[in-house]
Amino acid sequence: MEDAHYWYSDEKEVRDQYWNAEAGQVVVDIGSHIGSYSVPALQAGATVYAVDPNVSRLVQLREIWDGDPSRLITINRALAAAGGYTPQFRFDLNASDYRDHHAPEDARWSTLDELAVEYDFRRLDWVKMDVEGAELSVLTGGKQTLARFHPSLLIEAHDRVYPFVRAMGSQAQCQELLEGLGYEVTVVPYEGHINTVDRDFLFCQVPA
Repeated sequence: MEDAHYWYSDEKEVRDQYWNAEAGQVVVDIGSHIGSYSVPALQAGATVYAVDPNVSRLVQLREIWDGDPSRLITINRALAAAGGYTPQFRFDLNASDYRDHHAPEDARWSTLDELAVEYDFRRLDWVKMDVEGAELSVLTGGKQTLARFHPSLLIEAHDRVYPFVRAMGSQAQCQELLEGLGYEVTVVPYEGHINTVDRDFLFCQVPA
């Protein structure tokens, strides 16, 4: 079992300031892990689609959430662009630190656009993303959904975590893609603690 206190304490400052799902809203938590973002959204009254390639984490999330089970939809899946990770990205991930944190090769893969069709989304208000450097791939596979619903986004960027992701210019490309869809992007520096590394978050909204 994962240590819930550890994960629910990490990034608390970011959640408190930028993660503001409300009752009746629809949330997709990509890389949900054991729910440190899913559970606050559920507690606020949102419906959450929690997506993670590790089924045991989704089982633990369901054990942690003791409210209305119908508002928590768990999806054992990895999201990326069509076709999943490229061979080069997979090679670089396997050669990096934190290799155990990312989606395995035998995971079931989908795009965000495919997920939106499969689950017949009629609205989407928030997307949170923690995908270990694959942010650009996930956004690329979700452009139609983002353009249709314009959800608020909270994205954990990994340029300061993985040197190969920084070399890709991932964060800058993510910002360019999102700005092309009408988003304003705020970079939120985060100083790691509880044995986690420094990294940035991207808080993204389309102006009203």
